[in-house]
Amino acid sequence: MKVVRYHGRLLLALLTLSVVATIALRGWFAPKPVLAASSSGVVISQIYGGGGNSGATLKNDFIELFNAGISTVDVSNWSVQYSSASGTSWQVTNICATASCTIAPGHYFLIQEAQGSAGTTALPTPDAIGAISMSATAAKIALVNSTAALSGSCSLASSVIDLVGYGSSASCFEGGGATGAPSNTTAEFRINNGCTDTNSNSVDFVTATPNPRNSSTSAISCGVTPSPSPTPSPTATPNCGVERWSVKTGTDPDAPSVNFVSQSATIATMRSWTPPSPIPANNRVSPFETNVVTVNANLLEYKFEDDSDYHIVLQDQNGNTIIAEIPSPGCVGSGSPFSNGITNARAKFNAMFTASTSFQFANVPVQVTGVPMFDFLHGQTGVAPNGIEIHPVLDIVFPTSSTPQLVVSESASNEAVAVNLLLLRDPFDVLNNADWLNAGTDRNTRLILFASNLQLAQGETASSVVVRLVDSANHIFDVPAEDVRTVPSFSFTQVTFRLPDNIAAGACLVTIKAHGQASNSGTIRISG
Repeated sequence: MKVVRYHGRLLLALLTLSVVATIALRGWFAPKPVLAASSSGVVISQIYGGGGNSGATLKNDFIELFNAGISTVDVSNWSVQYSSASGTSWQVTNICATASCTIAPGHYFLIQEAQGSAGTTALPTPDAIGAISMSATAAKIALVNSTAALSGSCSLASSVIDLVGYGSSASCFEGGGATGAPSNTTAEFRINNGCTDTNSNSVDFVTATPNPRNSSTSAISCGVTPSPSPTPSPTATPNCGVERWSVKTGTDPDAPSVNFVSQSATIATMRSWTPPSPIPANNRVSPFETNVVTVNANLLEYKFEDDSDYHIVLQDQNGNTIIAEIPSPGCVGSGSPFSNGITNARAKFNAMFTASTSFQFANVPVQVTGVPMFDFLHGQTGVAPNGIEIHPVLDIVFPTSSTPQLVVSESASNEAVAVNLLLLRDPFDVLNNADWLNAGTDRNTRLILFASNLQLAQGETASSVVVRLVDSANHIFDVPAEDVRTVPSFSFTQVTFRLPDNIAAGACLVTIKAHGQASNSGTIRISG
């Protein structure tokens, strides 16, 4: 790696910048377990550990799998494994103990676990049976492509297909955090019927009443990548909604009182609003539903609903989500003050994406302006706990962004220009043994990559930029950046990230993902 040869002044700039970055970042970093998403298409789709406990209806604990891929997967020699929230040993349930087993695309696979002393209802016919007594509130579940027991509190073995840490005390999880905490009467569900896998347990799962599904359950069709040349999704005679429809489209008697001077809001703030009880059918709840708000967020996924709305899931940097909906202009009554805005927002969305009846993933930054509205809770994908939505959307803006370009050396070796935050060059050690940067127990190496065409938007955090690493053992790590800043006097941006604990030695492929786009790839070397 020829960092000095790449540009004579770059290393000098790094010396100055690294000192500034070191001061700014000292003591701030904390380790975050990161695991890869399922490569087979099979994921853990539901977890319930309250079976047979006090207050429970179901008699048994269970783990549910789902094949979100397009091919049948042979799981004959696979297992699901359980460890307590902070445990280091794993209990094993063989998925297929006596015969060959497969999971067809779009189908579920139900694994029954231990029975408690309470409960009145048996599970649907399970596809596999185990005897693990699971915690109702916090633990770790791994889907493994062998029956050999894992070891350690956070195994990154190549045999791990999927892993879910549930409850706040779980010591291992995918992405930035574990799922929420279930209970004796609630389970953890992978959103979008199991189709969504963003590598983050806290984002991908919601808590709801358990609903065990087995291989006989009707197949689910997962969404596909948006069309590169989107066109509108016309509905000549649209089916329109019913619940609070006058409020959603602006034909209610309170619509003229809406203040159209937009106020900046955040997803977290909106999710904190207290919902009315009961929710009025044809009137607005002041002040929440009588103002227009503007939210900057990530557009995670979208769908064309049965009521002809575009259902849009918005997500903030902490994984919080709310729903935004754009009604069909054909469903908006005459005289609505929202009519022009809805038509405008619908046209802008159609120019960017083609909505279908299955959820499609976008993962792009967006600015949404619209009127908040409390909806009834019925398990909607991306719904806020209080049911607040932006409904209708009156304007939607997709910030233009260039594809980030990872800086690589000029020697045609495709080595990424990278340095240790301590200004050491490759091969990089996983552990920072010098440890003058951090005062705590975190001694992991921080690396700096350099990219052009990359700049954070106003209010955007460093963690919105993700460094993807594919190590020599083909393990995939999606690591949120810990610091993103421009390099003085250069057209580069530096991206600082933490080298994962269990990355394999040897050549490692690296790319940068930002604003829904991925950079070119380069390589770095990890010492053995």
